[in-house]
Amino acid sequence: MEHTALERLAEAVVERLTVPLEASGRHVHLCRAHVEALFGPGHRLEKVRDLSQPGQFVCAERVTLVGPKGQLGNVVVLGPERPESQVEISLTDGVALGITPPVRISGDTAGTPGIVLRGPAGELTLKQGVIAAKRHIHMTPQDAARWGLSDKQDIRLRTLTSRPVTFEAVEVRISPKFSTAVHLDYDEANACGFRRGDRAIPLPGCEGERADQPRRDRAEWRVPSVLPSKTSMEGRFTLPEQIPNGVPGKAGLSGDEANACGFRRGDRAIPVTGGEGL
Repeated sequence: MEHTALERLAEAVVERLTVPLEASGRHVHLCRAHVEALFGPGHRLEKVRDLSQPGQFVCAERVTLVGPKGQLGNVVVLGPERPESQVEISLTDGVALGITPPVRISGDTAGTPGIVLRGPAGELTLKQGVIAAKRHIHMTPQDAARWGLSDKQDIRLRTLTSRPVTFEAVEVRISPKFSTAVHLDYDEANACGFRRGDRAIPLPGCEGERADQPRRDRAEWRVPSVLPSKTSMEGRFTLPEQIPNGVPGKAGLSGDEANACGFRRGDRAIPVTGGEGL
């Protein structure tokens, strides 16, 4: 059935007022020397398909991640090659491997844990480079100007998904080389019920960092999942020992939701009414 003019207009409005969501699974970026160490001398990464960001692509190559407590096989390599190798996993993956990855923007690997990478032609040990990617939104300069956003600014983001979540501390990355899209890891994607084609609404005016303010340690930011919460990835809220005028209750989170917000035993949360306004 052909779209009517009204339907086309509605679609255009949705596209203008929202941004696409994407889920990024565990993956590896490799430098030239490590490509050869894992896949053999002279090996070149084989492109399988393009990703949404211009120039980035999925490769045919796969590696195994080996940690202190376990391993994860069939982990995809993304191209092109980079100056330094890097491994991006979720906090759930970290539990399986026995590694606690800090939450960082891609490329910020100083002082991060290392890991063993195993390929068909050999294995190597990264001394550092394992991170859980900080949720972020790639934006073209044109889209950023329309939204009134600055590079490296943190904003809130309301997902239009089956389990809507307002993510905090979503870092804006602006470049003419980008295509506008939000990147979540699988913990965050599963926590909000993400499905391919879902979109989100940027909410400027986050109480967090601005481009002209000193930046905090990125490992201390968090998503509050359904409730604004005091967790290891945020620390923005000062919470009472109990809810005023009532007895403290308990908020039940799934494993994905707990990892998406950086939950640790003893963390607390503040119930907020009027969820659509978060």
